[in-house]
Amino acid sequence: MIRILATVSLFASLLVYSGYSILCMVDDEPRKLLAMLSSPDEKIRKESLKQLRDYDFYAKDIYFIQKAILKDYADDKEEWGSTRSELFGLLRSFGNSDTVDFIAENFSRLPVNKDIRSSALCVLSEINTAESVNTLLKILAEQQGAGAMNFYTILYPFYEKTSNANILFPGLLAFLKDKGYDDAIYALSISYRDKKIVDPSMFASFRQQAVNDYNSALKERNSKKNSTEEPYVYYELGYTMETILDFLGSFPGDSQVLDVLNKSIEKDVEPGFRMYSALSLIRMGEAVPAEVLKGIAAMPEFRISLYNLLEKLGKHKLFPLEYHNQYYFAEADMVGWLSDEFDGPPEKIELVQSRIVKVDNENCRVFLFRYYYPEEEGWLAGLSGPQPLNPLEISTAGSLTCSDFCRMDDVSVEEHFSRFLDKK
Repeated sequence: MIRILATVSLFASLLVYSGYSILCMVDDEPRKLLAMLSSPDEKIRKESLKQLRDYDFYAKDIYFIQKAILKDYADDKEEWGSTRSELFGLLRSFGNSDTVDFIAENFSRLPVNKDIRSSALCVLSEINTAESVNTLLKILAEQQGAGAMNFYTILYPFYEKTSNANILFPGLLAFLKDKGYDDAIYALSISYRDKKIVDPSMFASFRQQAVNDYNSALKERNSKKNSTEEPYVYYELGYTMETILDFLGSFPGDSQVLDVLNKSIEKDVEPGFRMYSALSLIRMGEAVPAEVLKGIAAMPEFRISLYNLLEKLGKHKLFPLEYHNQYYFAEADMVGWLSDEFDGPPEKIELVQSRIVKVDNENCRVFLFRYYYPEEEGWLAGLSGPQPLNPLEISTAGSLTCSDFCRMDDVSVEEHFSRFLDKK
C-alpha cells in the first residue's frame, strides 16, 4: 500500500514538474462554473462569469467553452456584456485552428445580436493568422445585411497586429458599402496608410465610394442641424465626415477629391472639417493658404492636434509661428483636458499666472488658468504643464494638466499652485 501511494505521489510530482497540475486530470471546476451560467439566479450567473474570467484554462477546456457558447442564455438579447460574448472572450487565449473552425461552423447559429456576433469575430481578429483573417472576411461576406455588428470592436486588434495586412486589404474595403461598417474601415485604412503598411494606391477603386459617402453624410448632417431628436447622430456624422476627409488625402491630383477638400477649408466650414481637409491637401502636395492654418491654430481645442498631425507629415514648419509658444500650447492642453471632462471646451479661459517650479528634480514651467462654463458657478481653476524651462521649447502634453474644479476666488493664487503641485 505504501509503495502504491509513493508511486502515485511520484507521478503527481512529475506532472507538476512538467508544467501540468495533477488537478487537470480530475478538475471539473470549469464545467461546474460553465453549467452555473444557465442558473435562473442572476447573482449566481454573474459570480460564475467573474470566476471564469480569472480561471487559468487548459487546452482540454476548449471543448467545454465551445459547448457552453452554443447554449441559450437569459441575456442573449442584451446589447452589451452578454454571457455568450464573455465566453467568446475566454476563447481568445486559444489561438488555434480548432477555435477558427468552431466559429466558422457555428457563426450562423448565433443570435442576431451585435455584441455576441462582434465578440465572435473579434476572436478571429485576435488570433490573426492567415486562416483566421480569411475566415473573418468570408463570414463578413456571407453575413452582409444580416444585422449590424460593432466593427470597431472587430477591427481593433488589427491596429497592433498587422502581420496579415496583405490578406485584410484590399478585401476589407469591399464592405465600405455597408453602412455601419464604413467608419471603422476608413479609420483602419488611414492607420495602415500612415504607418506605410499598405500603399494608398490600393484604395484607388474606392475613391468614388469615399466621395459619395462624404456627400451623403454632409447632406444628412445638414438635415439634422436644428433637430433636437437624437443629437448624438449629428455628432457621429461629423466624426464620419472628418474621417473621410482624412481618407481622401490618399488620392493626389484627383480633381473631384480636390474639389471636395478645397470647399471644406473655406472660412464658414467647421474647424474640424477645415483641419482634416487642409491636412489631406498638404499630404497630397497641394498648397493651403496660411490663413486657413492660422484660423485652425487659433482655436485651443484644435491647436495641438494640428501641430501633431503636421509633425506626423513632416510639415511642422507649416504650423503658424504666432501660436508656437508655451502659453498657447499650455492653454490648448488645458482646454483638451477640460473638453474630455465637460464634453466640450470652456466658454472662456484666461491665464492667471505662470511660474517656474521643480518637478522630479527638474526645473520647468507651469501655467495656472481660470476657466468658465455657464453651467458652473463662477470661474474655476486649472493647472497646465509642465512646459520645458527653455521658453523656445514646447510640450504638447503635460503630466500635471488637470483641474479639481475649485472656484478661483475661494483661495489665493499661491494656494491654488500649492494644491495642484502637492498632488503630483
